[in-house]
Amino acid sequence: MKQRSFEEIKEKPLIYLTVEEFISLQETFGKESQNNTVQFPEIMSIDMAARFTGYKKSTLYRKTSDHTIPFFRQGTRGGRVLFRKSELEEWLLSNKQETVKEHIERLETELKNKGKRKIS
Repeated sequence: MKQRSFEEIKEKPLIYLTVEEFISLQETFGKESQNNTVQFPEIMSIDMAARFTGYKKSTLYRKTSDHTIPFFRQGTRGGRVLFRKSELEEWLLSNKQETVKEHIERLETELKNKGKRKIS
């Protein structure tokens, strides 16, 4: 069977594609999406940090003023707000929410430790 190019099959409605054509389309889009991955620099501006974290710029500014997110300023007194990629990754991963199971286990451990007496 002749392999059709992406250009030939892109106008064809999806329901009329053969299995081979559909797989070909998936492979084409998979390669394109891999080539379009964004490489974030180690030092990021507020705009890049917003894209990296998924937060709005206003949220990031609020978190910097609350000192709840790692950041630094370029220069002195009111310089540009900058972020390190490695610190943002660590910060994002540190905000993990407990599962119900983890929460129950933590509470059980706290209750067990609370009941123990310290002998001096």
